[in-house]
Amino acid sequence: MKKRSILISILAVIVCLSLVLVGCSSKTQYDDDDDYDRSNNRSSKVNKDPENDVKVISEAIGNKSIYEILTSALKSIPESVNDLKTDVIVDEIKNIEFETDAKMSVNGSKFSEIYIGVSDGITKVKTEEETVYMAIAENGDVISFEDFGNGYHETDRSYTISEMLDYLDEYISEYEEMDVDSILGMYAGTPVEEILDFKLPALNEEHLSIEEGYYVIQDSYYDILVDGFIDLVVETMDAEMGYATDEDAIEEAEEFIDDMIDALGLEIGFAVIGDNIVGILFSIDIDLEAYGDMNEEDGGLYPVSMNDDVCKIIVEIAYTEDASRLEQVNVYADMNQDGEQITKIDVECRIDDNEYSLEIDKFIIENDIDVSGTISLKQLVGDDGDIVGIDAEIALEMDDITVDGKAYVNFENLSKKGSEFIDLQLDMTIYGEEIDIELDAEVINTGIASYEFSYEGEKEEIVIKGDMNFNSVDLGKIPSSVKYAS
Repeated sequence: MKKRSILISILAVIVCLSLVLVGCSSKTQYDDDDDYDRSNNRSSKVNKDPENDVKVISEAIGNKSIYEILTSALKSIPESVNDLKTDVIVDEIKNIEFETDAKMSVNGSKFSEIYIGVSDGITKVKTEEETVYMAIAENGDVISFEDFGNGYHETDRSYTISEMLDYLDEYISEYEEMDVDSILGMYAGTPVEEILDFKLPALNEEHLSIEEGYYVIQDSYYDILVDGFIDLVVETMDAEMGYATDEDAIEEAEEFIDDMIDALGLEIGFAVIGDNIVGILFSIDIDLEAYGDMNEEDGGLYPVSMNDDVCKIIVEIAYTEDASRLEQVNVYADMNQDGEQITKIDVECRIDDNEYSLEIDKFIIENDIDVSGTISLKQLVGDDGDIVGIDAEIALEMDDITVDGKAYVNFENLSKKGSEFIDLQLDMTIYGEEIDIELDAEVINTGIASYEFSYEGEKEEIVIKGDMNFNSVDLGKIPSSVKYAS
């Protein structure tokens, strides 16, 4: 491996580590026959007062116009995404500072001296032979610089970070600038305005039934909803276009929609504690045979599928007892077409204060995606309440790639002599090639940690060890092209 390539690789590793530190602030056919087992994550306190619970659900849903529901949904986009803005992340990266005088061995060679320093978004790697730099530009680009005898010039640029952040910026600004009233207001004076003003019917106790821990909306409610909506459409068409009312056509439309809802196997349910909705269920289990019959009756206008096809989707969302925070999300999907599995998804995400876990039992989409495994992340919190580190584990299988590892970083330990500061272990298999990465660091004095980093692949082996200093960093004179990289 050429030394220049090794230095660039070291720079890339440093950038990856920086991103971790910022966080501190062939396919097989799925042939199992298992079905979804509802998470039953709701506590024993849910749904204990039917009279109160029905009132809570009705106030949340009933007598609300489509306009009100859309407005509420659009305005509820969490403000926390602002923390993902480009300038915020770049500033966090620039706050990372450390340096090390280390020894490096490549493929078992004699150890050579190497200096690595990170400050203000600039990474410097210096050996006995040359010095290379990498800089984080304001737009999030990662730029490498080398000197070929006529000053430092850009030799490589990674857009991965900036592209990701640009997408997030676009997403965030889209909702920051969104004026719900003006968007929906464009329909003022049109038939759409009448539809937006349509209010969902009030929910009564007769419209809800306890099923597997949820108050599930019954067909009697959908009947009222469909009848009311069709009446509104007929009245609007009559007023706007002089459309003559055809009672038989109206009755036929109502029957068709009722049949479609039945064929969908639709379930919408809620779990309640006190005055809060703490659980939401959305489930469809489509009777494709019924759809096929509807298709034949209506001259082939609607979807038709084979009788042994399957289309089932279940989403469960759980909140804390005071409904202040999302606690769990379960997603299940099972889709068969022409007797073959095209999608199988069984995913569970849990959030418990500063702990996050993602369990992917199955995530298979045709022949394009096949993922399974678990990810867990715990944010370590210091005495002052600030996030000071992470404790994470990952075990994933993705087609020809497997990842198994853990990462522990605790900045608070930098003031505790003899404490573990970093423990990173990553075992990967990428298209048949095995790669092992390890980084261990122990605090030997306040703000100083002794470490050893190793990278072992089938063709390369790199070992770097030394002391990492967080007390003060001096990169020396930085070339202007690096300092003002953009």
